[in-house]
Amino acid sequence: MVLHAPSIHFHIGAWFVTALCTTLVLIINLFKQKNFLNFQDRVSEETIQNLDFAAHIGGIIGLGGILVAGYLGLIDASGVDFHIAVSSIEEIFTTVLFFFDFGVPLQGLEKSINQPQLGYKVVWTVVGMQLYFISGIIRFYFVTLKKNKISDIHLGIQSIYSGAAVLGFIMMVSISATGGIYTFNESFLTDLPILNNLLAGSNVPLLQILTVFFGIFVLAMILFVIVSTKRSEK
Repeated sequence: MVLHAPSIHFHIGAWFVTALCTTLVLIINLFKQKNFLNFQDRVSEETIQNLDFAAHIGGIIGLGGILVAGYLGLIDASGVDFHIAVSSIEEIFTTVLFFFDFGVPLQGLEKSINQPQLGYKVVWTVVGMQLYFISGIIRFYFVTLKKNKISDIHLGIQSIYSGAAVLGFIMMVSISATGGIYTFNESFLTDLPILNNLLAGSNVPLLQILTVFFGIFVLAMILFVIVSTKRSEK
């Protein structure tokens, strides 16, 4: 039974909401600070908070979704043949025990690492989750702990917050498309110029380039925030 395929759409859809909303909040706050197109009067603080809340909920749903999808994907990759049965108490109990048999996903992980496309999915899923943890930590620290509004956070930190969500979403799309190639020998990105370089085995390692670029961008933004904060304190 294929368990992974039906589960992949939940986290991709949820993290698209997160990427979109964090980007909109960043743009709105930038326009409001620069008073571009009278954004101070056009967009209310409540709208910004609602967008941030939607991004927060999308991130939580996406995190839960990717954990479930990844776990089910490893079960599929193990090659263990299993059919869900719920017609009796005994079958329900057997089904539940199967999903808590961690030896099966570990077997799937070992097989995945030895296959280029599945190994690609595993590696970039881990990287994508790290990016979403960056977004989550930023929001938890500045909004939850410090009780700041998202619009009060330095635009440099907001850029990291939004950029991590966007790049994480791009990785999830690439991972999904690679799964399509693994299963059907093609995906929705296969014939799209530039975007097909997100796929495993492409001549241009676009995900690697984006990840390195984002790392440099994060370091630059952190230094910029530190310098600008010290200047404002003088």
